Amino acid sequence: MSYFTTNFLRLGIGADKVAGKATVSASAKKLIRIGELAKLAGVLSSTINYYTREGLLKFDDETRGGYRLYNRDNALSTIHKIQELQKEKRLRLDEIKNHLK
Repeated sequence: MSYFTTNFLRLGIGADKVAGKATVSASAKKLIRIGELAKLAGVLSSTINYYTREGLLKFDDETRGGYRLYNRDNALSTIHKIQELQKEKRLRLDEIKNHLK
């Protein structure tokens, strides 16, 4: 995705804008940066960085400045699933990684 497309999506400007209709793209509302994701999930940003590094969590896009953008719903669901598997089933992260595939 290009720099401009990314920024248009974050601003809620979809393809309809080109046709003269200003609408909010459904995907635009869902891309969030790591700090906001951490706050919503109730974890530290370093936890999200770790999950991403280990391949447990994937980011959807990156800004020109290098900020990773995560799909809010998918990322929150994955983080909650990881926490559930860690706490309730006592699985290690390598086991969780296999479980999430």
